[in-house]
Amino acid sequence: MSAVTIGCLDEATRAFELGLVLDETGAPLLDKTEGLAFDPDDPTRAFAVTDRDDPTAPSELLVLRLGDAWTR
Repeated sequence: MSAVTIGCLDEATRAFELGLVLDETGAPLLDKTEGLAFDPDDPTRAFAVTDRDDPTAPSELLVLRLGDAWTR
């Protein structure tokens, strides 16, 4: 079992930061997640969708709250 992780790369210093994506209870998100899009009006928010690889199961839209590394 793997958790969803996103990362931020500083191109100038080549440093990176990784962070776990947590679900609404604070536990690591385990759903297959794809389609990351950043909110142009809020640098601390992004959107993603889940993909359960089941054509009968709908995808879910996730709203992600991003940490300080994303607003630098």
